[in-house]
Amino acid sequence: MQIESKTPSTEADIFELTHAATERINDLAGVFEENKGKLETGARKALGEDYAFIVKT
Repeated sequence: MQIESKTPSTEADIFELTHAATERINDLAGVFEENKGKLETGARKALGEDYAFIVKT
């Protein structure tokens, strides 16, 4: 995981990593759609909450 290898120390560093994570989540939505599925808002929220927990830790 990039957050472990880069160890962000500033808010800007954290934003860069979270932005990249958001883009990856959005890419997952495309994969779900290609397979006739859907990445629900609840799943997105859960992923965001997990990432927030990791950043706080």
